[in-house]
Order: sequence, then C-alpha cells, then structure tokens
Amino acid sequence: MWVRVYIPGRLEGELELAPVTVLLGLPRSGKTTLLRILYDAVYYAQHRRPPRDLILLVKSVSTREEEWELASFRDCENCDPKLTVTCSRDGCSFTGWLNARPLFIPTEVELIVKYGYFPSLEPYFEFGNLVNTLRAGVYEKPSCTGGYEAVLASRPESKLVVRGGELYEVVGDVSVEIYNSSTTVAKLGLLEEVFRRGLLDEYTHILLDNPESGLHPLGQARLALLIHALANCGKRVVVATHDLIFVDMLTRVEYVNKIVGADVKPADVALYAIEDGRLKRYEAYASYIRDYTPYIYVLYGYEVEEKGEDYVVFKA
Repeated sequence: MWVRVYIPGRLEGELELAPVTVLLGLPRSGKTTLLRILYDAVYYAQHRRPPRDLILLVKSVSTREEEWELASFRDCENCDPKLTVTCSRDGCSFTGWLNARPLFIPTEVELIVKYGYFPSLEPYFEFGNLVNTLRAGVYEKPSCTGGYEAVLASRPESKLVVRGGELYEVVGDVSVEIYNSSTTVAKLGLLEEVFRRGLLDEYTHILLDNPESGLHPLGQARLALLIHALANCGKRVVVATHDLIFVDMLTRVEYVNKIVGADVKPADVALYAIEDGRLKRYEAYASYIRDYTPYIYVLYGYEVEEKGEDYVVFKA
C-alpha cells in the first residue's frame, strides 16, 4: 500500500507501507501526526464523520490554500486512490473506501494499562477497548502466530494474567496488581498477551508510537520479533521511534532470533525519516541518517566539520 500525505507548511511526502514501516524524525517533525492521519482517514471513511483530533489538526493549519488533499491511499505506486481525504479550513470530506481496520498503540500505553488514563480521542478509545476486552478475560486461539510461538514458549506461564476483570503480574507464587508492575510487563507483556489471546486478529494495520521506550534491550528484541510476527500474519505494522538500536533490531531479525532463541521470519522493512517537513526513504541498513548519526559520532569523540543530506565530514 502507498500513502501520500500533505499538511500545508508542516509535512508532505509519500511512503510505501511495507509489512514493517519505520518512521524516524526530530521531535515535532510529525511522526505521531502521521500515525494519527493513517488512523483518522480510515476512521473517517468507516464512520462517515471526521474524528475530533483530525478537526483540531485541520484548524491548526495556517495556509492560504482553499483546499488540500490531506491523505490518499493506493494499492500500488501508480494506481488510482482507493481512499482520499480532502480538507479545507472549514472541514474535511472523503471519497472512496479502504478495507482496513487500524489499531493505534500510543506512547502512553503504561498510563492506560496501569491507571486507566487516556485522552478522549478516537485512536485512544480503540486501544482502550482492546485493553478492556483483555480485562474481560476474552480468549481465542490466534488465527496466526507468525513464528512467534518459540518466543511465547520461553515464557511458559504468562507474566500478565487476568483475574476477576483485573490485570496482574505473576512473580513466582505472588500476584502483583498491574499498577505495581514494571514497564516491561505493562507494555510488552500486554502486547504479547493480546497477541496470544487472538485479540489482534481483527486488525489489519498496527500503528505503534515509541513502543520500545522503557524496555530493556532483551525486551526490545522480543518486541522486534513480535512486530515481524504480526507482519508475517499479513498485517501492516508502522513504528515511530527514536531508538537506532531498536531500528537495527527491526532490520536485522536474523541476529535478534539468536538473542531470543527463536526463528521468526524477517518481513520486508521500509525505513523513512521526516526531514525538513518531507518524508525521505533510507535503505533499511543505512549507516547514516541525517538527524541521528552525527550525534552518535560526537558522543564517541569525533568532531563534525560538515553535515550534508547524505554525508558527514569529520575534522582530521
């Protein structure tokens, strides 16, 4: 699937939604906004009304353009759009249809899972419904595990369990209320549990905002394999992150398998960075990413003399 987005004066470009798509970019570059647009456009078409956050986004745009094409979705690079959302300062409209059901998993997973706090916006409602479904004890055998069985088997007894409509972490013979659990259990444990219970089967697109934050590298490795397992089950997974180690885990699955003792098949990965308001595609194994790599070199004692779009020059 190909998507073109345009927010006047803020973000524009086109990206291929590969089985796994990774987004990088400076703070406030538009990564989360892009995830929300992907969700909101499909929500709009299915519910016949724009979600509140889409309306707020449009009202915040300062432009002289009377109308602009906010997002269009195509099955191939040069196909006609299957779904288009067009906006003006007065509102938005859509044409077409997209057979998709997206799930937005926000950065605030830990707050939602532990304390039940989430903003009153549609993408958060969907995720909140997923958490509540888990709390209700719903269990179905997943239609596809994508090779993640060995990872789940390494955790023979679930560390996140449901009892009486509440979530608990099991530590030996002791059950701990979820609000006293670690970040790893509240974030990764939750995702593994909804996957194990088949609760992700109905979603076609999984949109993850900084999912690796707060996780130990071993937890990040498991998460990377889970993302590829979802892609192996036919889902499109989009990940926004700042962590280049996590990016390496997503692009070097054969090595991550060795860390975890698994055999998850690598899915195709597309890597994009938002630079100066535009989407730029990088090779999945890129050794230089403009707004990230130079800072790493400086950390290790190199002095930068010149930075370019695709290169960096160090002082002798």
